[in-house]
Amino acid sequence: MEEYKKAVEVLGKFNAMKDSVYNLKKTEQIARLQALFDTEGRDIENQQLKVEQSQKAEQIRIQQLFLLGISMGFAITAAMIWALFKQRRKILEANDLLNERSTEIQRQKAEIESQAVEMMDLNYQLQNMNRSLEDRIEERTHLLRKQNEKLAEYAHANAHHLRAPIVSILGLLNLIEKIKLPEEDKLLIKHLQKCGKDLDRITREINRNLEEGEGMV
Repeated sequence: MEEYKKAVEVLGKFNAMKDSVYNLKKTEQIARLQALFDTEGRDIENQQLKVEQSQKAEQIRIQQLFLLGISMGFAITAAMIWALFKQRRKILEANDLLNERSTEIQRQKAEIESQAVEMMDLNYQLQNMNRSLEDRIEERTHLLRKQNEKLAEYAHANAHHLRAPIVSILGLLNLIEKIKLPEEDKLLIKHLQKCGKDLDRITREINRNLEEGEGMV
């Protein structure tokens, strides 16, 4: 239409409007990209935060487990120390008891040794007394044997000496019995014979006992 100026002006406005629309779209695209970038950034940050929180939670859990292990170690150590203390106390008490028993045993040993010495002295004295008693018993036995022998000899002699008159008396009584005597005298003679026979029996028993005793000796 040969309106170059107006065409150039319209073209300039068109280009300006086009640029404006392009810039607006570009700005919107940039805003969308920026929003997307910001969203991705926030997601990444959230993931990083989650990872960090997870790591911190794991570290806290590890620290708690470590503290729990240390606490259990302290508790076990304290229990072992207490057990060792009690055991040491028992050992000390046992040592004290053993020392007391050892002292008591030493005292009893000393008493036993002293009693043994006293017993040896008593035994020596008893041996001396036994030897003395044996000597005395042997001496007394020898004396008793001599006295018994003398007594046996004396009794034997007396028995024989006594029996001879008894036999004579019995013989005389037998002779008198053959003589005619009154009944009263005969009764008296019988009593005399009985007494003589009893005396003869006694002397015979004495002689027999003496002979048996001599045979036993």
